[in-house]
Amino acid sequence: MDTALRVLPYEARSLSVIEGLVDYPVVAPEMVAFERHCPMQNQILAALPDAEYERVRPYLDFVQLPLGMMLHETSGCSSFAYFPTAGIVSPLCMMQNGAAAAIAITGNEGMIGTSLFMGRGGTPDRAVVQSPGHAYRLGAN
Repeated sequence: MDTALRVLPYEARSLSVIEGLVDYPVVAPEMVAFERHCPMQNQILAALPDAEYERVRPYLDFVQLPLGMMLHETSGCSSFAYFPTAGIVSPLCMMQNGAAAAIAITGNEGMIGTSLFMGRGGTPDRAVVQSPGHAYRLGAN
């Protein structure tokens, strides 16, 4: 049995895992419209009352999140809270032997850097981008 991964040429078609389920269209990459970036794509920022959102909006910086980027280091002092709008970031628990275990995943429904709001100087984990995307960051000040 051949277990090698084969990449098939792109074809516009519908995919269905099991016959009878809803077909999901596959869109050619060049056909995807460029997405406009907005802090409201993060569910936490979108849930803020208008007055609070307008208060923090001038301090939000748009940043790219490339694969493997470390947002903060174990026991390091966080300078920013990150509100992902696309991509996935995982807080990693670092073991004494150097191994790491993902303890959660955070996408556009959450934030990275809660220690800033909880009154702690350092972070108990390391946060690493697992799937590239982008976020808005808010400085600790």
